[in-house]
Amino acid sequence: MSEYGAGERAEVSIDDSGVFVARDEDVEALKRRFEDAARNGPRFVEFRTAGGSTLSALITSRSRIVVTVHRSPATEAGDVVSGDLTDWDL
Repeated sequence: MSEYGAGERAEVSIDDSGVFVARDEDVEALKRRFEDAARNGPRFVEFRTAGGSTLSALITSRSRIVVTVHRSPATEAGDVVSGDLTDWDL
């Protein structure tokens, strides 16, 4: 996934500290950089955050990294509701 779609946000947690990634950051390339640093490191991996900052994290073979892509409920298939809801007999 190069850039995320509408309603999606990527979050990176490094050793239990999380930050949202800039929308135009290539998340798949970022994951490969984390893998390379863990395998051949230690080394710094740098990326842009959603707030506009640049984050540099020292990644080692012992680093715990979780990448989560959050999707808003409306982006899930079948979750988009259209029409007038006042007709429903609830």
